[in-house]
Amino acid sequence: MQSAPGVTNATAMVRGENDNRMLIGYLTGNEDLDIDAVRQHCQEQLPGYMVPSRFIKLENMPLNQPQGNLKE
Repeated sequence: MQSAPGVTNATAMVRGENDNRMLIGYLTGNEDLDIDAVRQHCQEQLPGYMVPSRFIKLENMPLNQPQGNLKE
């Protein structure tokens, strides 16, 4: 995801439990960030199981301080 055009920062997390788990992609980027283009880029670059089911654009990544880890 990080190498997709317009993406500044990206991460993915598994959400849900048991059979309801899905991979969610979280992105930051410029105002012109096209989620469909990011999805297509991921489909071209990654195996199907690694492509997030859903993409969410964020203003910025919510990080814990001082470690800089992503808040869950």
